[in-house]
Amino acid sequence: MMARWSNFARTGSPNGPGLVSWPQYDRQQQQEYMELGLMQTLKQNLKKERVHFASVVLTQQLEQSAGD
Repeated sequence: MMARWSNFARTGSPNGPGLVSWPQYDRQQQQEYMELGLMQTLKQNLKKERVHFASVVLTQQLEQSAGD
């Protein structure tokens, strides 16, 4: 983790030799994120159901309530 912070401070990217590549987040594409722990792994769509609820369902509910 220290190597990632050092690389980020020095270059603006947390990536470096011997580290799992951490791509820049893109919400329009694969929505990859890095799960940090003993092993660092790339995953996709963190809490997808909650994000959908907050960005779609809740927004629709609020718009309907405002129209009443």
